[in-house]
Amino acid sequence: METLNLEMIDVAVYPNPVINQVKLTGINQACNIELINSAGEKLLYQKINNVIVLDLSNYVPGIYLLKIYAQSKLLKVIELFKTYE
Repeated sequence: METLNLEMIDVAVYPNPVINQVKLTGINQACNIELINSAGEKLLYQKINNVIVLDLSNYVPGIYLLKIYAQSKLLKVIELFKTYE
């Protein structure tokens, strides 16, 4: 069983606010991400490892929560601000 190494998870998310795409870096182990809108609806659930670019162009402007999990443990919650172009 792989041990969870919290030191290896130093997530950077940019740009924020985001117009179309947001980049996540600093994830050095397998994780899951969840994107939730302000109504609490889960919009996305995806396995990731390392650098990822999320396309948010189909989502309406507003505030979203990006949750990052590893081994079923919530590691970080990031507020994303989606704006108009």
